[in-house]
Amino acid sequence: MKIQFLFSIFVFLSFIGCQDEGSPVSPNPNNGGSSNISYSSTILPILNANCVSCHGSSGGWSVSALTTAVNNRTLMSLRGASGDRLITPNDPAQSEIYDRITDDNPSRRMPPSGSLTTEQINLIRNWITQGANP
Repeated sequence: MKIQFLFSIFVFLSFIGCQDEGSPVSPNPNNGGSSNISYSSTILPILNANCVSCHGSSGGWSVSALTTAVNNRTLMSLRGASGDRLITPNDPAQSEIYDRITDDNPSRRMPPSGSLTTEQINLIRNWITQGANP
């Protein structure tokens, strides 16, 4: 009986020790994601591939101005074409960039050359929800 009990404890502890704690956590799109989203390695490549052709150094806001604002944590001063905040940290609904990439009206939706993928939109939303950090 004592041996069975010790064996049961050994099996239980072995099972706990075999759990993979290093596996990536899948971000939950409803809460901003479980893992931090990096501006430079995740968001900036999306903007460079889809926005920089029109928003290079001129034409309303620019990707370079956004990058500077993210790095200097001065996002609240950056405005979009409407005069609204381009990005309001922690609040995608109050961020013009999110409003424009999800707009139902094709004449307002950005980028004009085609929509971002659902994954790209979710990454941008989650990054904003997480505080739009560098």
